[in-house]
Amino acid sequence: MELRDDLRDDTRRGGARELARPSSGRHDFEPGKLIVGLVLLGGGLAYLAAADGRLHFPAYALLPALVAGLCLGGAASTLTFTLRHRARRSDADRDGAPRP
Repeated sequence: MELRDDLRDDTRRGGARELARPSSGRHDFEPGKLIVGLVLLGGGLAYLAAADGRLHFPAYALLPALVAGLCLGGAASTLTFTLRHRARRSDADRDGAPRP
């Protein structure tokens, strides 16, 4: 079986094809995912507190807050992507490589 350079054959998992990962074992920090996770966790805790009787608020009041939090997470992800893309492009320009 012939594989491209960016794919590898992982025979321990039944020969499934997977994208090759960097050898460092680390991943990029994603602030948008952190924001969305915290917003959803906070919304769930607010509904849980309301169901337990510790907090009283109209149920429809939390929906705009959740939508705003999701939009904030999306904006953070877009900003992160844009900044990383520009940084990679400027690194490629400094190395003299042609732009993708």
